[in-house]
Amino acid sequence: MQKTGNFGNRGNRQHPLLWESNAAGSTKKMGGDRDRNGQSLKGQTMNSGQSLREIVRAVPDLNCFGFGLWAGHQHKPLCERRRIFAEERRHLLTEEDDFRLARAWIRENLKPQTRINKLAGSYGLKHLMERDTDIYTTNGAFICAMLAEGFEIERCAPNAFFNVSTRSIRAAQRRVWKVRR
Repeated sequence: MQKTGNFGNRGNRQHPLLWESNAAGSTKKMGGDRDRNGQSLKGQTMNSGQSLREIVRAVPDLNCFGFGLWAGHQHKPLCERRRIFAEERRHLLTEEDDFRLARAWIRENLKPQTRINKLAGSYGLKHLMERDTDIYTTNGAFICAMLAEGFEIERCAPNAFFNVSTRSIRAAQRRVWKVRR
């Protein structure tokens, strides 16, 4: 088991909001790249037509913030963190329109490659889309949209990296910044 976030060590108690498992035993990256059935998400994609609800159901620690909870909640009691986490998951399920718009933007602008690209994470790509479309979306909804479009994922809590080509990111950046000037 690998400690994540700044929740602190609470002895051997292992709770999903305190700890994440790392199947590979790696200490370099955050673990927990598993779906509800324990299948690895790293190097895999979701089915390309899945709905937001299906993706949220398949990835139990994803919410509107991304993966897990914001580190600022560490001082709160476990029952409060559970309540906040459940509320943020419910909020993510209400973002169906943003999810569809993000999927359309991703289809038009981002192309896959064979390897995970660690030069741009979900949070940066989400902001690129927001600058282009003037539509706000949460990190969690953007991650769901990338999964729905068939991109592979590697988590870096609370964000994610994808197998998105640097060339397609740079092209979108040039277009967005040219329009914004």
